[in-house]
Amino acid sequence: MAPDMDGAMRTRERVGFDPARLGRLYDELGREGAERAVAGALEVLRARLARIGDIPPEEDEALARAARGMVGVAEEAGLSTLARVAGDLSGAARRRDRRAAAAIRARLERVGELCLRAYGAG
Repeated sequence: MAPDMDGAMRTRERVGFDPARLGRLYDELGREGAERAVAGALEVLRARLARIGDIPPEEDEALARAARGMVGVAEEAGLSTLARVAGDLSGAARRRDRRAAAAIRARLERVGELCLRAYGAG
């Protein structure tokens, strides 16, 4: 985090892509097929991000399930950072560590938005 001009802390996130996974998608499905697969994954991720945002913080099990459901989709689309953060959220929710879950949920929202924007879907 870096201080802003007004002294407030701003977070800077980096989005990690798995180029090898994306390359395999292109090899397996061809350009058009890979683009359709990634576009479909992004729509699923957008919906799951919204769902996670709607889950009350005290519903640990629902939050863990929703976050865990994002991991595979993010991995399939080559979004390694998003997959890792979703996995972290699932783990914190399963442990009922609500403070950690709140911080990780905020990070997941930032990373998710950056991923969607990076792919031109945000």
